Amino acid sequence: AVVVDGVPLIVDAGEGTMRQMVFADEALGGVIEGLEPEKVEHVFLTHLHSDHTAGVPGALLLPWVLGRETPLQVYGPEGTADMVENILRAYEEDIAARLEGLETIAPEGIN
Repeated sequence: AVVVDGVPLIVDAGEGTMRQMVFADEALGGVIEGLEPEKVEHVFLTHLHSDHTAGVPGALLLPWVLGRETPLQVYGPEGTADMVENILRAYEEDIAARLEGLETIAPEGIN
């Protein structure tokens, strides 16, 4: 992540991107404001190869579960919007359970 004025910007989201942010934040004792996963609101994809996109589901869902109240903005080449739409479709059951089940999560935080 690149952190600018406390705002994390993810450039490519390989497998484990969000987990690595959590580890880095904990390892550094929270001294870099903006490394908290719930603050992730922007992901930039340079291309749609799996080694650059496998972490997109985590970027969509983990920050939302942790309290993000605005939808994740994913920017990238042609096909990015379709990929995000299909990821959200794949997680429909999980999203519905979190919105309509026992958990109370802000519906505005998911795309």
